[in-house]
Formats: sequence, C-alpha cells, structure tokens
Amino acid sequence: MRVDINNLLNFFRLFLERNLSNLCDFMEDELINDWLQSNWEILVESQICFQGKEFLEVYGEGADCNVASSRVWLPDAQPTHKIIVLIEKYSYNLLKDNPIVKPDEGQIIFDRFVSWDGERYGYNAPLDYLLADKAGEELLLPLEHVKFSVCRI
Repeated sequence: MRVDINNLLNFFRLFLERNLSNLCDFMEDELINDWLQSNWEILVESQICFQGKEFLEVYGEGADCNVASSRVWLPDAQPTHKIIVLIEKYSYNLLKDNPIVKPDEGQIIFDRFVSWDGERYGYNAPLDYLLADKAGEELLLPLEHVKFSVCRI
C-alpha cells in the first residue's frame, strides 16, 4: 500500500461532500452510482492497488454501465482486496435500537459514506457516517468511532 488508507478515504469523503449533493439534484440514481464507482476506481483503488493486478470491491451499489460487472473500467476484473472497518472501542448501529457493535465479533466490511438525519441515510453533506456489512447485517456507524484497513480477499 502506497498511502495511508484513513487519509485517502477521508480525501474521498471530502471530494464526495463537495460534489455529490449537486449531482443528486439532476442525475438519476443509476448515473450517480456510475459516477461514484468511477471516482472510487480513479481516486481510491488506483492509490491502494497495484495497477492492473489488484482491485477493490465496488463502492456502494457499484456501477450499472457494464452489463456483466459493477465496475466502470476493466469490467472483467475480480476484486482482490476490500476495505474493512476497525471500531476503536465500541459503536452503535444506528439502523437498530442501539445495539453495541463489538470489534471482536467478526469482520466489518466498508460499503459507502452517507449522511444521517436521524431517520434515514442519504448523500447530503456532511457525510459523517458510513454503511458497512457484518455477516449480512447492514450497519450504520458514525465515522468518529472507526478507522479503516485494507485486506486481501
């Protein structure tokens, strides 16, 4: 890995905050997903992975522009790495009734950055939460409780 993953993901999150809400005003969800995935591949994957040999799992829902793939470039490429979420002490899954997510109960896989209005998540700044997956359960976690790491699939 060539860069600090936490700094890189924070850069990507800030990039999304500056641009995403404006795009949501006039683009359909499918195009937004294509835009998100293409920027994920350019801004994040290119900095983490050995070009042409390693690939990250898709960002969020991935792109819809390629029939057989959720990737934008190199649609036949299979993911070799994923971003995992490390909880520093404890956190709450805001999608449930405040259950504590303990860091020793399995791997938490990063999905995407989101905002949270107390009832639902979205793409309005600030994107100070993240969606993740833990053994098939969708988690919504505050960014202030987590760090990131990259691991091979």
